[in-house]
Amino acid sequence: MRDSEFKVAKLNSDQFTKLKELESRLGVSLIAFEKKYSLAQLSENNLELVKSFEKETGLTLVAYKKEE
Repeated sequence: MRDSEFKVAKLNSDQFTKLKELESRLGVSLIAFEKKYSLAQLSENNLELVKSFEKETGLTLVAYKKEE
């Protein structure tokens, strides 16, 4: 399944600086991925299934779809 792997983006210095500023503003750490994927829009029902799975397994899931 190599085609579905996320790849961390290679940031130029301007992008890196802006990312660090946003992290500081939000008080969180962020990871930038290549613009090959977008977050999936889940129905409330499917979102509840994901949350239930996360709670049951102790994992964090990210629902995404490959851009065409």
